[in-house]
Amino acid sequence: MSDIVELEEDDGFGLVMADILFNTIGLGALLMMVLIVNQGEKAKQATDVGSLMSLIVDQRRQIEMVSKNLQEAQKENDRQREAASKQRKQRSDETAQYVQDIEKQRSDAEDRADAAEETLGKLKEADQVRLYFLVDTSASMSAGIDEVRHTLKMLSRTMPQALTSVEVGVIGFRSGKLTEFELHRIGQHGHPADLTQLETFLDELQPVSGNTCVDLAITKAIQSLGSDPNYTGSEIILLCADVGPGDSAGYHQSAGISVINRVRSWAQAAPDRRRFLSFYTASKDDTHLAFFKGLGGVTPSSRFSRQLASMFPLCFEAAFERKTQL
Repeated sequence: MSDIVELEEDDGFGLVMADILFNTIGLGALLMMVLIVNQGEKAKQATDVGSLMSLIVDQRRQIEMVSKNLQEAQKENDRQREAASKQRKQRSDETAQYVQDIEKQRSDAEDRADAAEETLGKLKEADQVRLYFLVDTSASMSAGIDEVRHTLKMLSRTMPQALTSVEVGVIGFRSGKLTEFELHRIGQHGHPADLTQLETFLDELQPVSGNTCVDLAITKAIQSLGSDPNYTGSEIILLCADVGPGDSAGYHQSAGISVINRVRSWAQAAPDRRRFLSFYTASKDDTHLAFFKGLGGVTPSSRFSRQLASMFPLCFEAAFERKTQL
């Protein structure tokens, strides 16, 4: 019995030891498995950190690239804005220059229009003329009166064909007596009867014995021409005579100087449009000659001549002088 009891006690201890050994082996296996799992987790963690670091590096690179691209874009934007600003300034300058050019063109056009209007006005004024023919009808003019009449008729017929407005007046003078054909507009813009009446008046101018009164004739012509202060056309006085102011005893120099001064004042009041044409028909050189020369020199555009043949061209020249100057 005692052996059996001991044997049973030995088997129980062995079982315990076996359990302990088994448990130990199991625990070791478990520890080994835990170690293996821990090593795997560490390896996994190591892999995740490396990936994260790689991702961070990639993100930083991307950020740097984006930042660089942003900087480039900003630079490009600044460049474009600067270029646009320059273009706007250039367009603004071009616009300002264009406006300035347009303003200048408009100003030039207005100046040309004003000049054209002024020229047109001058042409209209230059296309108008008033002529006063002063004819000595004393007996000493008998030899030349026919030629004088013929020339004055030719002027009255031809000048209206070249000028818009021609007005003619005639004064015959002798012995303190004046015979006048007052200013009439003749030619294409005048009444046809006026030219006929003018030619009839010229035909009736006949030399008669007696003294002359050239001073009265000149004064009358100046008064008649001055009766219209608004007239702006040309005014021409043509004197055809062979005796200066005086009486039966002869020429009075002081009277002659007074008349010359009177004519000079009239002509120089409007020297651009007033002319005095002086024709001395006597063949002798005497004190009267100085008087006629003085009348022909009252202005640079006035004329003196002793040739009746020059009466027609000199009168035309005086009438057209303003037109040729435009």
